[in-house]
Amino acid sequence: MKFITVTELRPRLLEIVSEIEATKEQFVVTKNGKPVVLIQFVTDEAFAGLKASTSEAKATIAGGITYDKTPAVPAPPPEPEPKKDEMDKLYSPKKAESSEGKGGKGHGKK
Repeated sequence: MKFITVTELRPRLLEIVSEIEATKEQFVVTKNGKPVVLIQFVTDEAFAGLKASTSEAKATIAGGITYDKTPAVPAPPPEPEPKKDEMDKLYSPKKAESSEGKGGKGHGKK
């Protein structure tokens, strides 16, 4: 098992992947001195098993980590439909008031 930092991995990723493929050795990627990712060779059989388990919406990955498609935050409940009288208030045309005869500006002579 080899250790490599995220900073070291970035420019050498293709080289590291080729090394893992050739030697089947594991790499632990560290960030700020703590291990965060394990990179390892995957056999065809192991990958086929992983694909099969993801079809059930949950896949168990090495180390007991699981992936769940359930959203972290539930969707809000749907808005209730407005009642007919509320709809009438919202969409009924308002009667336009005329300004004639109410001291408004008219089109008469000065």
